Amino acid sequence: MITREPISFPTPRNVFQRMGQTCLRGLAEIGRATTIAFGAFAAMRHALSRRSRAEIVQQMYVAGIKSLPVVTVVAFFIGMILALQIGIELQKFNQENYV
Repeated sequence: MITREPISFPTPRNVFQRMGQTCLRGLAEIGRATTIAFGAFAAMRHALSRRSRAEIVQQMYVAGIKSLPVVTVVAFFIGMILALQIGIELQKFNQENYV
C-alpha cells in the first residue's frame, strides 16, 4: 500500500483557519475516495469479459471452497483455546463443569 505524507498546515490562529483546514482535509479525503471508486469502475469492464468471469469463479472456488479444511482446523483449535481460558476463569466460581 502506498502511503502519502499527511498535508501539514500551520497551527490555526482562529476559527476560520481551523474551519478552512478541516474543509481542505475533508476535500482531500473525498478526492482519494473518488479516485479509488473511479479505478474500481474502470476495472469492472475487464471483470465482465468471458475469460475474466471464468477466472473469477475459479479464484472464488480456490479461495473459498478449497480453504475450508484449513479454516475448520484453525476454528477448532481457537475454540479449544477459548474453552481452556474460560474454564480457568470459571474455576474461580466453581462453575468449570459448564465448559
